[in-house]
Amino acid sequence: MPVVSKREDVERRLNSKPREWAFVVAARSALRVVPMLGIGLNKHIQNESGSSTRELILPTFRRLSVSWVAAAWSVVNVVPSSEKYYSSSNSSSANFAADAAIEASNAIVAIAEPASYAANSIVFAVRSVGASHADYIWNAVWADIAALESNGPLNLRPSDLAIQALWATGVPGWANGYWLAFKRALLEENDDWNVWTDWYEARLNGAQGEFPIADIESARASVPETIWSQSPRVVNAYIRRIVGAGLSEGSPSLPPEGPGPAFTPTPSGFEIVPTPPTKGEREDSTQISLHGQLRRRIERAARVMPRIQNTHKALFDEFNDYAIFADENLATLDVPSLWSAGAALNDMVEAFGRLDLAPNNNMSERLEPDILSQLRSLLRDHTTFIMGFEQGQELAARAAALRALDVRVGDLAARSRGIFVPMLRTRFLLATNAQTLVQSIDRTLDVVDEKTTALVGAAVAVGTRSIIAFGRAVAPLVAPAVVVSSLTGVNLSTLMGDANGEAIRAAATYLAQNANALSAFASHDAQLKLWLDWLISEIKRNAPK
Repeated sequence: MPVVSKREDVERRLNSKPREWAFVVAARSALRVVPMLGIGLNKHIQNESGSSTRELILPTFRRLSVSWVAAAWSVVNVVPSSEKYYSSSNSSSANFAADAAIEASNAIVAIAEPASYAANSIVFAVRSVGASHADYIWNAVWADIAALESNGPLNLRPSDLAIQALWATGVPGWANGYWLAFKRALLEENDDWNVWTDWYEARLNGAQGEFPIADIESARASVPETIWSQSPRVVNAYIRRIVGAGLSEGSPSLPPEGPGPAFTPTPSGFEIVPTPPTKGEREDSTQISLHGQLRRRIERAARVMPRIQNTHKALFDEFNDYAIFADENLATLDVPSLWSAGAALNDMVEAFGRLDLAPNNNMSERLEPDILSQLRSLLRDHTTFIMGFEQGQELAARAAALRALDVRVGDLAARSRGIFVPMLRTRFLLATNAQTLVQSIDRTLDVVDEKTTALVGAAVAVGTRSIIAFGRAVAPLVAPAVVVSSLTGVNLSTLMGDANGEAIRAAATYLAQNANALSAFASHDAQLKLWLDWLISEIKRNAPK
């Protein structure tokens, strides 16, 4: 069906309905194309002053928050002026996505024609994704309207629909890919952009909006104009204080996550979100040179490793896993994962080197001297390279601090394996790279001795961050149960149609079934203990009275 016909159909259908219908349909159509804003961060159109984030990204998020608050709670705030971000001679997917947000926010102040602005929002959303993905937008719009029109069990008020997951049949692959790239680019700027990435993921996944969240979101949408006119760093810091203050009234503030790989739910399970080097680090000539040298070492070692594929399979697999994280592109390298995989490979190699000194070691036979030498040279280069990153230094310092604990390294390793083994066995919990990293560390923990503190440090970092991710995904579902999982009080009905639903269900199952192992693991990790205390407080706060 031609775009104009669909547009007219939407406007005609909404014209006869309460204006709140136009609010929610417009807001949700604009939210679906937020991932396309990432194109506005492309290095070819962003200058040194970061104009794309100041002039395109931040104003768009502002309008999206205003229109969504109006849809969810009928809170109508002052809407910014309506300048377009596109022109016929210089249009882009990012500009059209921004215009979809403009039309969505305009709908809430239009006295006579909110349906027209809502239809405009949809058209701009369609233009932002292009012809190849247009049907995804139209199908989602018609699904929203059908849900509002239904007189059966699916009947929803506009405010009910507003807090549902954006894609009833699951987030499309193209949208998920664009979003992860956009999120990574924003967080790399270190300007508190997580206040918006977290907000968007709550909209994407359908997090429920209960008190005091309504007050927080109303305050976000009502930030004074004097603040909005400033830099993203200032605006986002202001919003962070709003969110922090609001959460502290109803529940404990989220503890800091600490260093380590970042995990997020995806349709394939929880996956690693790359935390790349900062701009300064990836443009540093020394790091560029060291990365090239490291890659050459990997290539040379890869030519001899097949010789040990049968005799030392664990080491062979460990090397291959490490090579996966030593990305060829420095800009997309995930520093925490590379540090962790390097710690695992290093401690396994050194365990082979100590065979003569430790006859009871689990290794069955020594490694050929030339292969051992190559791997040690590779790992020396790895250490020099990884310590050139601030994140690498922080992770190394955390690992070294384990020596001060009144706990044997072997005991820490056993507690780590106590959480990793069931993590690897829980279906749908881990996606490809996350599975590779956890498996790499778990494999090496089987051969630890008292000198493998770096490996155990990696286990603590990966274990802590993955469990935090599971808890963050499950916590919003803690509510009066409609469909109760094995984790008492978790409402899984909100996951119907959520593309990430299997991963979140798996996380709930994992947390419920491994409480004792998690408690033992957290006993030496103050950071994780804070997070588990937070999760327990959320369960108690939201559980049925």
